[in-house]
Amino acid sequence: MKQKLKYTFSLVFGIIVFQFWCLVHPYILTFHEQNQLFLFTSDYWTQRFSVAGGFADYLSEFLVQFFFYPAAGAAIVAVLLTSIQLLTWALARRYNSSYALSFLPALLLLALMGDENTLLSYPVSILLVLLISLICTKIGKTIVNIVAIAASYWLVGSVFAIMPLLLINGKDKKAKGLNVLIYAIAAVATVYACRYLWISQYPWPTVLNGINYYRLTLMTLEVPNLMYVIPVTVLLAVFFGQPLKGQKQRLVLNSVLAIGMIVAAFIGHNKFYDPATCAILEQNHLVRGSKWQQIIERAEQMKEANNPAVGTHIFNNALNLALAMTNQLPDKMFEFPQTGVQGLLRPWVKDNTTCATTMEAFYRLGFINESLRYAFDLQESILNCRKSGRFTRRMAECNLLNGKYDVASKYIDMLKHTLFYSDWAEKADKCLYNEQMIASNPQFSYLRSVRLDEDFFYNINEMHKMLGKLVLHNRSNKLAFDYFMAELLLMGDFRSYVANLPEAKRMKQNPLPAGYEQYYQEMQKKAAEGVKTDVTTGASVLQN
Repeated sequence: MKQKLKYTFSLVFGIIVFQFWCLVHPYILTFHEQNQLFLFTSDYWTQRFSVAGGFADYLSEFLVQFFFYPAAGAAIVAVLLTSIQLLTWALARRYNSSYALSFLPALLLLALMGDENTLLSYPVSILLVLLISLICTKIGKTIVNIVAIAASYWLVGSVFAIMPLLLINGKDKKAKGLNVLIYAIAAVATVYACRYLWISQYPWPTVLNGINYYRLTLMTLEVPNLMYVIPVTVLLAVFFGQPLKGQKQRLVLNSVLAIGMIVAAFIGHNKFYDPATCAILEQNHLVRGSKWQQIIERAEQMKEANNPAVGTHIFNNALNLALAMTNQLPDKMFEFPQTGVQGLLRPWVKDNTTCATTMEAFYRLGFINESLRYAFDLQESILNCRKSGRFTRRMAECNLLNGKYDVASKYIDMLKHTLFYSDWAEKADKCLYNEQMIASNPQFSYLRSVRLDEDFFYNINEMHKMLGKLVLHNRSNKLAFDYFMAELLLMGDFRSYVANLPEAKRMKQNPLPAGYEQYYQEMQKKAAEGVKTDVTTGASVLQN
């Protein structure tokens, strides 16, 4: 196979990876960006570089901030995986190994990244190990290799363990077996020294698995098995020499390997990209971007396809918010299976994704303190204890609205040191202690007019009362009124629902939304038949 043709295949691979991330799974990229906050400060650099693998972690977080734009993130991942393939091939050529096998580590990394908790620092570490190994093999000096091994552990973390074998094919031909032993001793001594001198707070499983490869806490020490397999496949791709010398035989072998890996890639996608998790992350991505119409269209398609996600709390949280934001909640809510009041505003769930939609709903309704609490809890629920640009901004906004300018200033100062939140932070900084600036901001001005500004006993289990209080505070808050009426419908509280119909007319909903009228007629019919309007009846009457 000619060299140009091989580079063409690598280019095609990169294009496929770009299309895969840009068109199929962009929401996984934005999820990673949501769960970190890269700061251009010396303290941030020091904090990251203070643990083994810190340089790879710092470099990966620098790259992940560009995932704010999915197309940019897809391009970065495509270049990263293609570079890993090319570097694997560059090392493998010394052993006349199969070109097709050089794609195997990159394909497995592509599968592994279907786990949303796999951090970009892992493929970045693999890339750096391959690059350092290639440079050292060209230099071919034993002392250089030993120094490179010792330094690489602190740069990339535990994946440096494959370096002693990768370095044996350099220009230094003397006593390869002895050199491998020396390199292995240097690697083990480096890990032990670093563990006891600088990172003793980390348990051994975390040190060996990689401190910053996977989004986990010290209480959860397991990582996907594929993280152990990928370094082995790198060695396999490098050292698996081709015993076949004929050009046709080589072509057949490469073709068989290529077809096998393509089939394995499809199987890997189905195994590692969990449909339920992907659905949640996609929904989170759409809500974050305020893509309300896309959420509704997606819900209609999923309903037609009988997708099991339809009719779940998290699905309805986003759908009902999208319907409300497009003034369609009264008319279209019961066109989709509902799951009770938790399908409107869900109580807190202990993870860093599920309640992000509820946080957005609270913010737009005027429950600023609840939105602030959810934003804080969502950030603190990030498994590797990082900060979040999205949630930090929301906390800054909520404190600005509440007049807590000293607290807002803390969050705004952090965001000033970012790449994609700094423009907003500079504008928000002008609002500090400046009531006129806040009044001139359309969003801030409106939310201050609808937010509750007095103390009261808040109860998530009586949201109809909380929403009613919000409506009474500002009767022009149509979003709150729609949620209030929807809450009554889902509770089956027919009497309170009918009592508030005049309020709908007063809010210029004239004629009444078709959904209100239809529900009223159906409930009258049920009452005439002697059917009790309990919660089950109220939630299902329009769906029967």
